[in-house]
Amino acid sequence: MWFAGLLIVAILTLGAVIVIHAAMAAQDAESAATMTYALTFIPAIGALMYGLFAPDIPKPKGGV
Repeated sequence: MWFAGLLIVAILTLGAVIVIHAAMAAQDAESAATMTYALTFIPAIGALMYGLFAPDIPKPKGGV
């Protein structure tokens, strides 16, 4: 379930990047580049959240 959600977020982010480039590239290339750069963090944050909170990944137990 978590992994499927992560894949959906990655696909939606890619779709958003394509739409932004198509809509804004001709008018304002700098804003399109800034939005694309900002969207690159969404899949990375999703992957981090998956790694931290996914129930199927065993968590270490005990002290150091």
